Amino acid sequence: MTNEEHYEYARNGTCCVFMAFEPLAGNRIVSVRKRRTKLDYAQFMSDLVKHYKGAASIRLVQDNLNTHTAASFYDAFPPDEAFNLANKFWLAGIFSAVNESTWEHLKLAAIPAILWAILERKIFKLKIPNFLFAKTIGIYLMPVLIVIFFYGYKAILGDHNLFFDIFIFFLAVIIGQIVSYKIMMLPEFSRKANTVSLLLLIILLLIFIVFTFYPLHFFLLQDPISGRYGIIE
Repeated sequence: MTNEEHYEYARNGTCCVFMAFEPLAGNRIVSVRKRRTKLDYAQFMSDLVKHYKGAASIRLVQDNLNTHTAASFYDAFPPDEAFNLANKFWLAGIFSAVNESTWEHLKLAAIPAILWAILERKIFKLKIPNFLFAKTIGIYLMPVLIVIFFYGYKAILGDHNLFFDIFIFFLAVIIGQIVSYKIMMLPEFSRKANTVSLLLLIILLLIFIVFTFYPLHFFLLQDPISGRYGIIE
């Protein structure tokens, strides 16, 4: 008779594997780490830049993990080095803050709101007549309120506070969404209003993208820590 034995699995620990794959060249860059924190991600990206040290920029396609942003570079490296890394991976800089300026944090409110509006329209198939006009008003209102609230309380207290920064950010987003909802409930405006609104949303998105790479030398766009502007400087 033959003995039957069940398969046994002995767990000897865990790890996290970071891998970058360049299909056309057949290259794989792999790093095995104990965890997958922001610091681990930033270090892997730094190693990736060293691997392609002659490249002016690197186009990267990655999943939507919460650590996969340019903000991770600032947790791991000094500002100058973080800037250089963000400059290499230009796509990450479009959707995330590339420095600590007020402008870059306005982007964190406006761009997700634009993407959410697109999802609402396409996925949920909303057929509200004033939808675009309402969303545009709300999206433009969010950054305006953030600037007013931020510099208002900073003028009163003499300095900024992380708790208040987060609070006014969410407060501005909530107010913007409420205003959008209220406008949606109003009688239908002219169709031209929706057409103009769509154009304004595209312009706003383009402004955020362009100013990330080619910023104006204006106080809203200046990093208070490094004194620099945008992603390239």
